[in-house]
Amino acid sequence: GDEFWKNSKEMTSMCRRCFGWAGLFMVAVFYLSDGFIGEAPGAENKNAREYIRDAMGVLGLKLMRVCYNTESESTSSTELTLLFNALVDEELTQACFIHSKKESAA
Repeated sequence: GDEFWKNSKEMTSMCRRCFGWAGLFMVAVFYLSDGFIGEAPGAENKNAREYIRDAMGVLGLKLMRVCYNTESESTSSTELTLLFNALVDEELTQACFIHSKKESAA
């Protein structure tokens, strides 16, 4: 039942692989190819899009690191979920801080 999904090494391995593929996609599509979905809210101008592009690239690299980090292979899927949420929160907080600094300097 639920214990399989919470403690299974296979589930943890699948989560890591998903993080890795998501990270690769973010780096390849959003950062390297400069792909972005139109005029999304918060990305109305070129500076905002560059900022989002950079943030997506950094987050993608962090997700790939989680995938390939062999030091913490015993991490449970619950811990991986918390790590994922922390990485996203960290990048959003840093991005908002940098963006607000740029806005106030302009």
